[in-house]
Amino acid sequence: MISPTPEAAPQKVKPSKSRQISAPQTPPGEHLDLSESSFPPEGEVKEFLVRIGRTFGRQVFAPGICSGSSEPDPENEIPEISDKKQAEFFEKMEAIWMNGQEAEIGFVSVLRNQSFGQTQILADFLTLFPKSKTEWFILFHSSQREQLVAELRRPLFAAMKRPLAQRCRLLEWNRLADEIAAVHSHLKYLKVDFIRDLSFFADMSP
Repeated sequence: MISPTPEAAPQKVKPSKSRQISAPQTPPGEHLDLSESSFPPEGEVKEFLVRIGRTFGRQVFAPGICSGSSEPDPENEIPEISDKKQAEFFEKMEAIWMNGQEAEIGFVSVLRNQSFGQTQILADFLTLFPKSKTEWFILFHSSQREQLVAELRRPLFAAMKRPLAQRCRLLEWNRLADEIAAVHSHLKYLKVDFIRDLSFFADMSP
């Protein structure tokens, strides 16, 4: 359950339907030699996660994505986040799958952020909210695997109470998209474990 901070009453926060979230500004790092065509089009990942989350019966908090209808529709309604501090972090993520009022699964993407700035944002969230039960997935391109694993194993992240390499699952974008396409109409009969089985932890990677 996401609870309001003790100092203030719960506040309802919704992302603006017209607002687009840009990648965080990070110091330049070592960039991979990947062409623009290696990455999915801007916005495709977020929209994909929204569709899949709803297929699994979850409401989805996805900054910059509106319900797609001017008429009220409970299935497409953007869920509200009661805790303003957590909501501020969620605004920087790709998508949050909600199970009732609980932020069950969160996704961040480094597909267009080759310096991996999103990992620092995620580490900040987990440090500020150590009791959060949200399960996190980091979406990446196959060519980024080696450097992303090394990033998550950095001493800074390894020194956390629960190291980031043990806390976040890595999920290769192309594999996820291919597997979802393969099951197609049967997806609604599967459980979220289907996504977990496609992922791995950085500390388990060779």
